[in-house]
Amino acid sequence: MIYVIGDYRVSRFCPVFNNIQDKKDDLVQLIRQKHPRATDLYAIISPNKSEFKIPFMSVYNCKCSYCGVSIDIIPKDNFEVDHYIYKKNTAKFKTVAQAGTIKNLVLACRRCNHQKGKYTIPDAFLDTLSPDLGQIKSVFIRNNNFEISIAEEYADSPVIKAFYDKLQLGQEVHRLDFLLMEMLGRQNSGDHTLGQAIALLKKKRNLL
Repeated sequence: MIYVIGDYRVSRFCPVFNNIQDKKDDLVQLIRQKHPRATDLYAIISPNKSEFKIPFMSVYNCKCSYCGVSIDIIPKDNFEVDHYIYKKNTAKFKTVAQAGTIKNLVLACRRCNHQKGKYTIPDAFLDTLSPDLGQIKSVFIRNNNFEISIAEEYADSPVIKAFYDKLQLGQEVHRLDFLLMEMLGRQNSGDHTLGQAIALLKKKRNLL
């Protein structure tokens, strides 16, 4: 059963993902002011010391675009810039620099980015699984146990199953992250009875 009708990456207290393309275009304009000839924006944005990393993270509300874990749970250094289409996909890019365009860059937590690795998404599913276009939120859902699962409509798709397994979206850590975001949201909304529970859940999460 579905727990949340909407985006599996977003708790009831999180801002939604929206206007990602427009926000990316605005960021490119900002980068061009200092780097007018830059082609590989990945090289400019991705370093932790880059002045453009936080603005890029803000495009995604400082949340992993795959699993939804937020800056409230993990630190800035645990967020990475992912090449959505693998950077060494020679059918798409002649050089690695060509893979560094803003349209091919998404925000990922280190766990999701490393799990995804060199995985190549079939062309027919690039729009379906793109974190930027919105369809991904109908591909995966939160069930009644707060786990990320595959929506019934896509349950028989080998490609969706392979992507889900590759990123290990069904792992317990993603359930705990969602619960923590819910609890922190309630705490920030004035419920101050959850401090001990949040601390224990964070400890359990970090042990994973």
